[in-house]
Amino acid sequence: MSEEEEVREEVVEESHKKVMEELEKLYEDDDIEVYAAPDDSELERLILEILREKPMKFKELKEVFSATAGEDRLRRALTKLIENQQVRELENGVYSARPEDLIGVELELPQEEEEEEELEEVLAEKPEEEEELTFEEIPEEEIDEEILDEELEDLDEL
Repeated sequence: MSEEEEVREEVVEESHKKVMEELEKLYEDDDIEVYAAPDDSELERLILEILREKPMKFKELKEVFSATAGEDRLRRALTKLIENQQVRELENGVYSARPEDLIGVELELPQEEEEEEELEEVLAEKPEEEEELTFEEIPEEEIDEEILDEELEDLDEL
């Protein structure tokens, strides 16, 4: 085993220990220890912590989270972090959350947030108060007799 592989293996082991320390121990005896699996948000947080310390390939992340999160959950969490631009896959297939590796990633607001902001702006604008006209105040030339007759017929039907 090369020196680089040994260092990587040590990093993976250390990271695995850190993850296990973060999890709640449910049971322990001489033969076995049982931990609570992390929920999705906790898994994302743990992945971020690990990748901020040391960028890793997916294979290494899988080893770090062995016995705590399945491969599918790990992929989903990693994908979500990439979509949220909190993690970046580097050219060599390594995932990183270090700030220096995230430089150059364009931060874009998701379209839903932009639409929400536009809606808030529109709602924040105070509309001019429109004057409500009562029937008596409408000038006679503006009253369309046909429409008025139709409306009265509709009322009679009720």
